[in-house]
Amino acid sequence: MNRPDPRIDGYRILDTPLGAMALGAHDDRLRGVILPRPGKTSADDLVAELWPAARSRRGVLPDLVLQVRAYWSGRCAVFRVQLDLEGFPPFYGKVWREAMRIPPGEVRTYGQLAAAAGSPAASRAVGGAMAANPMPLVVPCHRVVAASSLGGFSAPGGLDLKRALLDRERQASRV
Repeated sequence: MNRPDPRIDGYRILDTPLGAMALGAHDDRLRGVILPRPGKTSADDLVAELWPAARSRRGVLPDLVLQVRAYWSGRCAVFRVQLDLEGFPPFYGKVWREAMRIPPGEVRTYGQLAAAAGSPAASRAVGGAMAANPMPLVVPCHRVVAASSLGGFSAPGGLDLKRALLDRERQASRV
């Protein structure tokens, strides 16, 4: 999911119950997310590797920082943030914006998401868009599943993290 991105010029590291994560921005729009990697490389090391031009800035994406903190404290919400989609295929942007409409704790199949994005026959392409998603959690690829299984999850932690995020959201939805 995470590839080097020279467009990211500012970032913010946040502590979560699973470890540190980072939000990367370009021109005050979200461009990348590094999910927690418990017991692995620190978020600082990953930022240096993936976003070499970025600088830590306390004022990066302040509204999103509050939303992410609320998420990790158990108050799930649909994230509201401007995305920087320059350089990504237009179809990916369409799919990612549709994925952001999936309520916390709920799932949609690749086919349902393809239909919502206006391309009902493109479920495989939706899978490609989810696998290439540089903004996991905020663009909730963990809420997209195969018709008969959880599907995949290319973020660190794989399907275990996908299950944990969905379980966390479902529990928060019940409160």
